[in-house]
Amino acid sequence: MGVSLIGLIAIVAIIVLAAVAYLFSRIVVVPSNLTGLISGSNRGTVKIVHPGGRDFVLPVIQTIQYLPFTQTTIGFKVTAEDENKINVNVAAVAAVKVGDSDEQVRAAAKRFLGKPNTDQAIADSAREALIGSLRSIIGHMTVTDLISDRDALQRNVFDDAKSIMANMGLEIDMLQVSEITDAGGYIESLGVPEQQRVEKDARIARANAEREAIIADAQKQKDSLLSQLDQERELLENKINGLRTFEAEYRTNLRNHLETLLKEVDNGEN
Repeated sequence: MGVSLIGLIAIVAIIVLAAVAYLFSRIVVVPSNLTGLISGSNRGTVKIVHPGGRDFVLPVIQTIQYLPFTQTTIGFKVTAEDENKINVNVAAVAAVKVGDSDEQVRAAAKRFLGKPNTDQAIADSAREALIGSLRSIIGHMTVTDLISDRDALQRNVFDDAKSIMANMGLEIDMLQVSEITDAGGYIESLGVPEQQRVEKDARIARANAEREAIIADAQKQKDSLLSQLDQERELLENKINGLRTFEAEYRTNLRNHLETLLKEVDNGEN
């Protein structure tokens, strides 16, 4: 009987340990790149477990599903008519992810959970929204505006797509227009006047530079000539002053000599 009791205790202990291990196995740690959604509660609500969080999932009663929390880069291209009915091709890239708030997570879960490939479903829906926004904005701008004010194009598409994606629980973090072209050469023709203006400005700049160089060289020659003339004038003035000094000294010496001769003549007569 003692052996039977020990065996029974051992069996109960094994069962308890297995039950505890099983319960511990129902504690789920959500990876940092996912958001967990636990469904099956008695109140019919979905519990959100944010990336890196953990929670207990009741066996049989509850299940947990995951939404990707990583950023998805989406490339897209649109061919559309501008305000003047000119076809233009615009390529862009955007970064999209599921929003951080519980409201956004619930909206995204309602739309994307259960899809065969959640990541692809999110990317496809975001791309459709971006293409629609870009096409709409192109229709309200001219090709000239698209080329000259690309920041406005990006900003308008970003704002329009942001409101559409909010309804899907998505956020757009970045949008960049990478290329604007057309098949008819209209954009290239727009650059001709600008190119001509740039070339004209370059010619004017070269002419101004040459003129300034000629003026600077002439001024340099003028300054050099004036400096040389000043030096020659100074030498001439020194020579003239020397001659004047010599003349004055000569006159003085001559007068003294004549006075001496006259005195000698006077003395001889006496």
